[in-house]
Amino acid sequence: MQNPLSRPALVTSLILLVALVLSGPVLAAKSARVKGSVVDDQGKPVAGMAVKLVPLGTEEGNLEVQVTTKKSGKFLITAVTVGAYYPQLDDREHYIKSVKFIGRGPDGSVVAEFGGEELQIGSSVPSFQLIDGLRAEVQLVIAEGQANRPDEASIQQAKDDSGVLGPLNELFDQGDWPALLEEADKVVASNPELGGAHYLRAVALWQTRQLADAAEGMRRTAEVSPEQPGILGTLGSVLLEYANELREAGQEEQAKPIYLEAADYLGQQLEENPESITYLTNRVIALDYSGDKERTIEALRLLIDARPESMGPFFRLAELLSETGKPQEAIEVIEQLPAGSDDAAMAIYNAAVDMWNDGNMQATILAMDKAIVMAPEIAVLYRLKARANVNLGNNAEAIVALENYLSRVAEDDPESEIDRKMLAALKASQ
Repeated sequence: MQNPLSRPALVTSLILLVALVLSGPVLAAKSARVKGSVVDDQGKPVAGMAVKLVPLGTEEGNLEVQVTTKKSGKFLITAVTVGAYYPQLDDREHYIKSVKFIGRGPDGSVVAEFGGEELQIGSSVPSFQLIDGLRAEVQLVIAEGQANRPDEASIQQAKDDSGVLGPLNELFDQGDWPALLEEADKVVASNPELGGAHYLRAVALWQTRQLADAAEGMRRTAEVSPEQPGILGTLGSVLLEYANELREAGQEEQAKPIYLEAADYLGQQLEENPESITYLTNRVIALDYSGDKERTIEALRLLIDARPESMGPFFRLAELLSETGKPQEAIEVIEQLPAGSDDAAMAIYNAAVDMWNDGNMQATILAMDKAIVMAPEIAVLYRLKARANVNLGNNAEAIVALENYLSRVAEDDPESEIDRKMLAALKASQ
């Protein structure tokens, strides 16, 4: 005969377990392991190259990470906060020619893979999503120069309506920026209203990384020579780089109004070139780093419409919608991605955690059902579904979800101990 005291004891145990669940830490996204390699365009390993992983958004906890390649051209980062990142070189003499991303599950199997193709001039370096527990591999091919910087697409020769500009345009064609700056200074001094000279001087300042002066020069060009092709977009791109420089130097508050100014000019340029991926992408980055979440959401939707094949904007839009109290909209965005995407399933998971924290258990369960259809082998999806069911008193459903979760993790996994105890308590209470 069952001891009548055993049931209340088990129920009490279950209540304690649920209290631990509600405290949240076991649901919090953690970190990913990233290993990578850098080779040149001849396939030779590049040693001593500083590589950054720059967070695509501004959410707290997602910090820029930097590592230097070994003699083999390889690097390893044992823990990176989960989120969306893009790679960047801390070297102005080289650019990223291609990026390949591979995501592996705990058993080493490939769960996500994209990239590897050569980036086109004017294209953005692609971002990728790091997931809790994911083993990520990033393979970079680099080359000398700055050929694929997004802002390069907006640099053009000055309108040659004066013989004075001929020699300057020749230096522009040669890419001799110090000489162009020296000669442009002379022309501007004697022709202060010649917009083309101001423009070429600003380009030279930009290319020699004198960004504050370059921004001022582009502003002057926009005043005296508004007919210069793409001038507003170019000004926006210069301001974006200047704001990035301030931010990287720790001057984030000083950078924010410059990011907003950049976004405004890029928006004006988009009225003339509404399908420009360069301007759309740069505007998203500027608004995101400015901290204006609502305008960033609007800008991301425009970028997605123009470039639906790129997954990064979908993930960032979902994150922002979740952060601004719209997790259901976040899930609707992620549902537009192809089924079977582990990244998409984890984006839904992250939005569902916010629903769970807000006490919306039924929506959490529905979200996990959608995510499980996309990626049925991701264990944490079942764990969150189980805990939402526990909170609703759906013990039978919780038992099934916990069994699914535990069947996908190692028996000695320390993080699953609380779930094993919860499962035992639930079964004993039936």
